[in-house]
Amino acid sequence: TAITEQQQPLSLLIREESMWCPISMMIAGAVSQSASLVWSNLHGQILNASYNIIPTISTLNRTIMEEYTTWIDQLFSFYTASRLRRSVMRPAPPKEILQLMKLAAEIKLHNSAVSNKKERRSLRILVLGGSVTSGVGCTWPVGLGIPKPRHWATPGENCAWSFFLETILNHILFDGEDIVQVENFSSGGQTSEFGAMMLDYRLYPNPERPPDVIISSFSANESREPDLNTVMYDFMQSFVKAAQGIQPCNNNAPLVILVDDFYGDLPYRAQAQTGNIFKISAWNNLMAVDYSSVVKYKILVEENSQWEPLFGSDFQIHLGIGMHIGLAWTLVFNIINSIVNVCNDAHIGVESHRLDSSDFMLAEAPSKFSKGTDSHDHLRPSSIDPHLLPHLKKEEPPFQQFGKMYEPWGKRDEVRKEFEQNANRTNEHCRAISRNSNSTNKKCSWSWFFNRMAQFDRPNQINAKMDEVLLQNEGWAAEGFPIKQPRAGWYSHKPNSKFSIKIESMEVDTKYVVILSMKSYSSKWVGSKLAVSTTVVHGPVVPGKESNRTKAWDVSEVGSIFHIDGYHTIETSVHFPHKIPIQGGAKAGESLILDAKLVGGSEFKIAGMAFCAF
Repeated sequence: TAITEQQQPLSLLIREESMWCPISMMIAGAVSQSASLVWSNLHGQILNASYNIIPTISTLNRTIMEEYTTWIDQLFSFYTASRLRRSVMRPAPPKEILQLMKLAAEIKLHNSAVSNKKERRSLRILVLGGSVTSGVGCTWPVGLGIPKPRHWATPGENCAWSFFLETILNHILFDGEDIVQVENFSSGGQTSEFGAMMLDYRLYPNPERPPDVIISSFSANESREPDLNTVMYDFMQSFVKAAQGIQPCNNNAPLVILVDDFYGDLPYRAQAQTGNIFKISAWNNLMAVDYSSVVKYKILVEENSQWEPLFGSDFQIHLGIGMHIGLAWTLVFNIINSIVNVCNDAHIGVESHRLDSSDFMLAEAPSKFSKGTDSHDHLRPSSIDPHLLPHLKKEEPPFQQFGKMYEPWGKRDEVRKEFEQNANRTNEHCRAISRNSNSTNKKCSWSWFFNRMAQFDRPNQINAKMDEVLLQNEGWAAEGFPIKQPRAGWYSHKPNSKFSIKIESMEVDTKYVVILSMKSYSSKWVGSKLAVSTTVVHGPVVPGKESNRTKAWDVSEVGSIFHIDGYHTIETSVHFPHKIPIQGGAKAGESLILDAKLVGGSEFKIAGMAFCAF
């Protein structure tokens, strides 16, 4: 007997007529033109996935389990389709969603054929953000058997919204099979400037596996930055270009999602940052999610006590588990909305959004894009303007090659010129990769960065890394804690402290040293200033005579010095990345020495270092 569509399991199957649309989405109504209908039909599955993420579910008695599921049900009742539609700032580009659906089908098929877990593949989502995104302040309700963290800055177990996102997506799209893997590498006090550096230098774990989706969630921190123009024109645009550079020869990957989380205590600044996200996403054709517009109309003007039930916490920058669950649901709605758009376009025959080889490498000059095969093929030229149809049949140029927006007035010719430069540079890069299949994806010869989510957060780890390369050291040491203050780092507490390190036989051509350092407003840090210099050694090993750095520490004898301040007047301690150019650069196989001396004050902290190609 034939199996009807309604009887088929909720799994992702390949359907030619729906262009890889997940069958679970089709059954839930993806061809209805309504994400609201799909959201309603998936109500039970979303709730079941949300129930099951709690770490202690197997230990809860019936009464507590009923109380827990009732609380989740009540929280979910706020997230109606009409409210969630306000969060759709910009849907995902259709071809990027299509690419992900096709990739997911391939992964599912591959995993079904392997028995060794190490051979299984996953669709990788990389999340970058600040302490809010990492889950600081997120704890489970009392009575569920989950111990409270010992320190306020420790996220509760499986409490950040990234955990909910992974579980729900796997549940509603893949019958609970682990196809989607969400990796959260957020770090407290950071902006998208730091996120761009993490992406540029591939400083996330397993860089040989490029992420398929990259989520930026820095709004809570960036709304507090003193200059929001710098945030938009510099930090955010650098992040976008770094994300798009992860797979430079694929015009449909990775999918980049900008998330506007909620920081209600500065509502006007937060709204200005929401505007920044919209402008960046509109210029670069990116998916953008506005969680703040789901909750702010409920939150900002109500006369409540400090406790906010919708967030499960006091009203502050680090909101509770209610916010994290709600933000995960909001992201799921936006992903469903983008899938519905693509599935419906294919079903009604408006657009196929088909993928072809030109989507994966720019093979032609930027002014000669491949001829399309979409909705214009049935048309014939018109005598009114015979040039119109041929013009329309040219595909849109790949938006990933658009340049940055700039603060002064811009002109079309400037936009096109930068586009052509970017496209030509990408073409050459991709041709070089195709000529050299053994080319490495490595961007840095040596690096370390404090990051709790990456489990590099203890002094002994920093000491081990520095011991690999230390030549001499007077007054610096790794100290601090993973969570409570002071956080782990490479510290100085006395004037004129100094250290030197050597990186021998560099793995890649190296032009910059990157130092992530803290600026503090403490009175102890007034006048804090670090001087840094570099010396290139033209050989794979640093000779003995170069190992004595006494003269190098006399900053008056060094020709190229870079200074880093450790004090500022903003009443919060913030980490900043600094790119220090290496005079002349060091070629792969050569060696490099870095000398650092505290020339002002007595306090300084380094939270990361890297020797990189650009």
